[in-house]
Amino acid sequence: DFGQKEFDACSLAGTIYILIGTSIYLSLNSAADTFLPQTFGKRFIEWQKNSVIQRTLLILIYAVFITWILMLNVGRGFLKFVEKDHQIVLLADKYLKTYILLYQLNLGIHTPGISIAISFLTMSILAIVYIRFYSNIYELTWCPITRECLTEWRSYIRLNIAGLFMITLVSWSLECSILLAATISERSLTAQTIAYQTETLFYYISYAFGLSANIRIGQYMGANEPSKAKQVTNLLYIVMILPLLVNMILILSLCNWIPLFFISKTEKDSAATISFTKKLLIVVAFSQIIDGYQGLQLDGMIKACGQQPKGAIIATIGFVLICMPVAVVLIYGAKIDIYGYWIGLFCAECFTNLSLFIIIQRFDWQSYATQITTAAVPSTALISYGTNTRVEISVDKSLFELIKWKLLCLSFFIVLFIISIVFSAFSSIY
Repeated sequence: DFGQKEFDACSLAGTIYILIGTSIYLSLNSAADTFLPQTFGKRFIEWQKNSVIQRTLLILIYAVFITWILMLNVGRGFLKFVEKDHQIVLLADKYLKTYILLYQLNLGIHTPGISIAISFLTMSILAIVYIRFYSNIYELTWCPITRECLTEWRSYIRLNIAGLFMITLVSWSLECSILLAATISERSLTAQTIAYQTETLFYYISYAFGLSANIRIGQYMGANEPSKAKQVTNLLYIVMILPLLVNMILILSLCNWIPLFFISKTEKDSAATISFTKKLLIVVAFSQIIDGYQGLQLDGMIKACGQQPKGAIIATIGFVLICMPVAVVLIYGAKIDIYGYWIGLFCAECFTNLSLFIIIQRFDWQSYATQITTAAVPSTALISYGTNTRVEISVDKSLFELIKWKLLCLSFFIVLFIISIVFSAFSSIY
């Protein structure tokens, strides 16, 4: 049976998973979000598109091992720090480990994590089957594996690291709201979890616009058509308001019913929790506008032009120096409960939206497009985004020279992963 403790445990475990799992490997895919649209915009031949895809897949292998190691080693310790109830910590720790299938299949607290893992696996298999057998994407983009995918990692890593800060800081600030709520009370944790799930659900609508902006703007930049890229940018600023208003109206219309999907009226103090959640959902509704435009600019326009370093700086200022300090002061100093977090988030997103808008309006579109289209083909040179310099890459390296450091790093992560499994098993026993 699932009660409020199980619900809170799933919420905390999901938060830890996103903090040290999803946000990291999505961030380390940031360079692909820049290079792939530009590559297709340049009309590169198949083997050149193929090298970009293969390089991305190899780098993601490292990202997966990093997230596994962090989940096994950091999860329970971090949960103990933020949650006072030992039972919730143990339940959340069990839930967290189901993401990497270390526990046998059981009912109860294991079920949500396993179901999500199976869902991701199913989606991946279906995507592979579609690409391979039911579309021409495979023929247009995939060639035999070559040495090209082992080169030019420096440019990828540079954008990935910037993307890591840009994406994880935004994601972490939202996930930290769950951790902050856990330090206040079970009522606050339950209400904030529902508010967070609602915010996440409706955010995917604005994320879709950001994704389409990233692809379309990147294609135009790769094709050296900066005027069209700028037109798409300006158009999206106008069109974006419509789905965000719909989001806001829907949340306001459903705020009396949404809590009932999560909270049983038979639970202790359920009436107070439901009432508090309804008030919090009203705050979520009015945050849709600024949250949506931030996603559009960060996930779409900034990535499309390879300006992740600028996005990372703005995200650091907004969410580390503004959001969290304001939230902590208002929650623990002013004693206004989890509302303090949403006020801090509002201040941060106002700053980031305004800063990103100014930067994007000051983009030298023609200069960026020229840098992209004049970049030489793979294995000769790669553009250094945001500068006027080029990074020359030798094509004469032997296969051993190309893979030795990569294999060493991968071996290190595999050893750490095995050690983490052993320690996790012993900690569960004792």
